[in-house]
Amino acid sequence: MTIGEVARRSGLPSSTLRFYEKEKLIRAPRRVSGRREYDEEVFANLQLIRMALEGGFTISQARTLIHGFSGTSSPSQRWRPLATQKLKEVRLRIAQLQHAEKLLERATRCQCISLIDCADLLLRRGQIADEPMKADDFHY
Repeated sequence: MTIGEVARRSGLPSSTLRFYEKEKLIRAPRRVSGRREYDEEVFANLQLIRMALEGGFTISQARTLIHGFSGTSSPSQRWRPLATQKLKEVRLRIAQLQHAEKLLERATRCQCISLIDCADLLLRRGQIADEPMKADDFHY
């Protein structure tokens, strides 16, 4: 099938398919009169790519997950160690985002007069008050 047909059925733009081909995420299709002709297996590959990208893997990591192992390794042997590492990274990122959320919540309650007082108050660890913060709340 043509690149247009694959794009229509997969919901991806043709440019994305060409990008995936260039990045070796999908095999280069055979050419018929200069036009790309894809097999049905491209849809399974696109699903794997989607799963990897939605799981937070980079293009390079997705390539490794899909093509970077010997033909004798099972999918679980491919995915488990990389998914375990990615899970650690995701959990760290979640912790960073939770910290950012707390800082932003504090910032919405800030009524400081000077930026220095405000920064000191916002960065104080462990303080989560329901009332607005003021410079008076900060003890030197």
